[in-house]
This record gives sequence, C-alpha cells and structure tokens, in this order.
Amino acid sequence: MDDIRGPISIVTGKKARLQFVECPDDINAMVDAAKYANAVLLLVDASYGFEAETFEFLNLLQVHGFPKVMGVLTHLDEFEDETKLNETIKRLEDQFRTEICQAATIYNLSGLVHNL
Repeated sequence: MDDIRGPISIVTGKKARLQFVECPDDINAMVDAAKYANAVLLLVDASYGFEAETFEFLNLLQVHGFPKVMGVLTHLDEFEDETKLNETIKRLEDQFRTEICQAATIYNLSGLVHNL
C-alpha cells in the first residue's frame, strides 16, 4: 500500500475492528474527531515538541468525554546526543502526563528505516 487515502479498517475478531483516522490540523476536524473517537493515538514530534494545536485538541477531548489517550514520541533518532535525548523525553513525558493524567501511556518510537 503506497498511497493511503481515507480511514484504514483492521478486522481484529468476528465482532471487532479498529479504524484509524488521521485528524487534520483544523479546528473543525478536531471537533468531529473528538466526537467519535474511543481512543486517541497522539503522535508528537520530539525534535519539535508540543504544538498549540495539540493542547487545543486535548481540550476538545475533555469537553467530549475524554477517550483513552496514548502518546507516541517520534523522530527520536534525529538526536545525536544521548543526554539531550533523555532530557527531551523526560520533559515531554512530564508535560504530557501533566496535561492528561499521571497514568497516561507514552511510547517512544525510533529506529525506523525508510526507502528500503
């Protein structure tokens, strides 16, 4: 699958399926996504940090019932200094847990190889 357009559905059982929908960086799309989401996979570029739109989306989720939110820190392989990498991860995890809750789930995603 080279060019993916629209939602992606994965059948996980006889009566269960997962549907992945990308939410654009638009307030109207965020409101719509907050209404139908059961779980949110929030991807955060660790080399850049949190954007204002991220916190707007989290506020919208709170208003609409706050589904399960999992954070994923990406672009960790762009850091060359391991000390700076660990400091950045700790700072972003603390900030994420402060905004969501102390028990929020956060994953670190690195080491991806593209264009094989």
